[in-house]
Amino acid sequence: MKIPAYLVLLLLVASCKPPGDASNTLENAPDQSGTRESVATVEEGTEAGSPQGDHRVAVALEEDQPGGEPLNPERTGKAVIVPEEEVSKVATRVARVERMEPPGAGDARLAHALESEDYEVFFVALSRYGEWFQTAEYGLVWQAREVRTTPDWRPYTRGRWLYSDQGWSWSSDEPFGWAVYHYGRWALLKTHGWVWIPGEDWAPAWVAWRQNEEFIGWAPLPPETLYNDTYDSGVDTYYDMSPSCYSFVPIDYFDRPIASHCVSQSTVLTIVIRTTNVTRIEPRNHRIHCWGPDYHWVSRRIGRKPPQCRLDLRDRPGPIGPHERHELHQGQLRVFAPRVRAPWNAAVSPVRVSNNWGHVTAVRGGGRMDREAVRGYRQNALRREELAREAVRSAQGRQALERHRQAREAAERRRIAHGRTDGRHGDERVTED
Repeated sequence: MKIPAYLVLLLLVASCKPPGDASNTLENAPDQSGTRESVATVEEGTEAGSPQGDHRVAVALEEDQPGGEPLNPERTGKAVIVPEEEVSKVATRVARVERMEPPGAGDARLAHALESEDYEVFFVALSRYGEWFQTAEYGLVWQAREVRTTPDWRPYTRGRWLYSDQGWSWSSDEPFGWAVYHYGRWALLKTHGWVWIPGEDWAPAWVAWRQNEEFIGWAPLPPETLYNDTYDSGVDTYYDMSPSCYSFVPIDYFDRPIASHCVSQSTVLTIVIRTTNVTRIEPRNHRIHCWGPDYHWVSRRIGRKPPQCRLDLRDRPGPIGPHERHELHQGQLRVFAPRVRAPWNAAVSPVRVSNNWGHVTAVRGGGRMDREAVRGYRQNALRREELAREAVRSAQGRQALERHRQAREAAERRRIAHGRTDGRHGDERVTED
C-alpha cells in the first residue's frame, strides 16, 4: 500500500501532542522506517545490492513525491520540527500498514518459493517474525523480534534436546525454529545483538558442545563456519568463539525443556573454564550428524534415558504451515527441511531490508581467529557471488527470479485489495501487529 509523503507528514504533525497526553502513547516496537520498496528484474552483469558489491535482486526505491522528488521543507519554505521519538512512532505505524497481508498471502508466496528451492523460502517465512538487515561482513542477516523485546533471549534456548539418528537434535518451541536452528549460523554482534545468517545445509543443530560432571553447554557456530561441515573439539579456539555465546544447564535438566533452567550469563565464564569441548559434527551418508555429549554418559548421569527419535525430513510444510511446532510421535520427529541449494542464492533478496548496518563487529573470545578460517570464509563467499552471477544468466535462474517477481507482485495486489476491503473499519488495524 503506497503511503504518500504528505500523509506521513500529517501523521507526524498530528502525533506531536503535549507531554503527558495518554493518547500519544504507542507500544514500543522496532523502527521499520524506510522508503517503500519494489522488486526490479536483474539485468545481465548488473551488480545490485549493497555498496560492498553483493549481487542480489535489485530493489527499486519509489519516492513518495511525483517525479521522484522527496518532500523538502527547505524548498517549500515550511519547516516542520518534529520530536525524534514521534518520527519513530509514526514510522512504525506506517510500516505496519505497509506489511499488512490478507490471510494466506504469505503461504501462497511460500508455495512459490518452495518450487525454486532457494533462499526465498527464508525471506518469505521469517519476515513475519523479525527483520532483515544488510551488513558488510555477512551480507543479509535476520534478527528475531525477541532480541529487542526480551533481554535474556538467546538462540537454542526455547525448546529441548532430543537424541536422534543424526545425533543431538534441537526441537524448538519457536515458530521460526525450523529454519534458524537447522540452517545457517548465528553471530552475536556487539552493537546489535544476535543475528542469523542463512545457509544451505540442514543439520540437527549447528552448535559447539562443552561439558563437565555438573553442566552441559552449547553455543551456535559462528558465520565463519558456514562453508564447512566437519568440526571437532578445537572449534572454540580455531574460530575464537566467545564464552558469552554459550548456554549451560545443570545435567539433571538437559533432557527437559530448558528455557527456565539455563544458568545466569554472569556465571557462564566460570563454567566454561571448568568444562571440556566435546564437539563432533560430521557428514555421513549425505547427512550431517551432530554428536556432542555421549548419550550413554548422559543417561547414567541423570538416571534416565533422554528421549530418542528418528528424524523424518520433509521438503514441504505440514498442514499448519512451516511455523508449526515439530512434535515427537511414536519415536519419530517430522521436520520441515526444504531444499535451498540453488546456485543463485546470493542473487535473491527480501522484499524489505530494514536497514544497512554497514560494518559490524562480532563478539569474540579474546584470542585470534585462525587466519585460514577467515580466508576460507571470504573466498567461499566471493565464489558464491560469482556462481550466482552466472546462474542468473541461465534459463533456470531467470525463471526462478521471474517466479519470485510475479509472486511478490501478486502478493502486493492482494495486500492493496485487502486494504481497500478493510478500509471501512477505520484505522484501528494500523496499530495491530
